[in-house]
Formats: sequence, structure tokens, C-alpha cells
Amino acid sequence: MRAILGVLLAIAPSVAFAEEWKTLNDAEILQVLTGKHVEYVAARQEFLGSGITIYDTGEKANGRWSVNRDRYCSTWPPSSEITCYVVEQNSQDTTRVRFTGPKGEVSNGRIVSLP
Repeated sequence: MRAILGVLLAIAPSVAFAEEWKTLNDAEILQVLTGKHVEYVAARQEFLGSGITIYDTGEKANGRWSVNRDRYCSTWPPSSEITCYVVEQNSQDTTRVRFTGPKGEVSNGRIVSLP
């Protein structure tokens, strides 16, 4: 009995964590990102409705963004390579978003009000 209780207690935190983030679909990604700014630790990104995205680390870089198959996708000239990311939103704090890339790399951000 103790062994079963120990296993249940060990699993419980991971179950709660798994429910904390919601994977967004095409329509939800568009709703959450379009016209918004996302702040990361050392950068800020703007997602314009025109499909332009501006990434600012003190120097601005303009790219293109779109949504395809429940993924946020971007291209950053001069490269024409398209990279797509899973987008998740925190269930308790909907200003928190995270992007997971094709190799499992994660970027956490917070949606902020436009000035």
C-alpha cells in the first residue's frame, strides 16, 4: 500500500504540470499572437496582422510569420528556411506563452500590452 501511495505522489506533480499548459491550434495561435508583443528574457517580438514579425534584441530583425498545421512558422531573411514551433499558453496565466521548436528547444515569453 505504501509503495502504491509513493508512486501516486511521485506522479501527481507531473500530472498537474502537464495540465498547466494548453497546446494551441491554428485559430488560437492567430488570436493569441496577432497584433501582440511577446517579451522574452533578452528580446521582444511583435506579431503584425500583415504577417510581418519584428524581433528586437536592441537591433531589430524583420521576418515573416504564419500559422500552419497548429504551428507558428517564421522565416528570417536572407534565409528562406521556414521553422515551425508548437505554441502553448499557460492555463493559469494566459499572458504566458511558450514556443517549442523542431529540435525540442523551448522559448518562454509573456504577452505584454502595446504602448
